[in-house]
Amino acid sequence: DEKTIYIKVSGNRYYRLGAANRCPALSDVDPVMVNKFRSDSVCSPLDFDMKLKRNGVPDIATTCAIRTMTRMTPAEVAALPPKQKP
Repeated sequence: DEKTIYIKVSGNRYYRLGAANRCPALSDVDPVMVNKFRSDSVCSPLDFDMKLKRNGVPDIATTCAIRTMTRMTPAEVAALPPKQKP
């Protein structure tokens, strides 16, 4: 979907990020993350500076504002379809 991003951080922690608006680059087969964080520590959705490139579209990055950040349980991660696992 165009509003959900799954990421893996620091070993074995997974998070589900909810975009504030549609982020069309997420529907791409292989979105490329250009920039992730504003600083080294991420404590809230405001700490993300998410920019994605659509596969095959050079030099154009879409900013995706993050509204929610939820740590996922091992069961939630296991239930993700293989293409959505970070």
